[in-house]
Amino acid sequence: MSEPWLTENDALLGIIEDRIRRAGKITFAEFMETALYHPELGYYNAAYSPIGERADYVTSPETSVLFGRLVARHLIATW
Repeated sequence: MSEPWLTENDALLGIIEDRIRRAGKITFAEFMETALYHPELGYYNAAYSPIGERADYVTSPETSVLFGRLVARHLIATW
């Protein structure tokens, strides 16, 4: 069985399906709110962190010290 963050999350899918069965249609915003921020199963609230070298994406400060230097240079020039 593969990790839930790499494939469909059946538990979360069940929660969304149950909500639709009970209340009818939901908006895209409601779907995304549940998919991303569910307290236990949401993308950003799960035990797995989506940020980092071996994760789903890497942010600029994690790639190189150059990002910090560029920000510092810009702040000095702006100051």
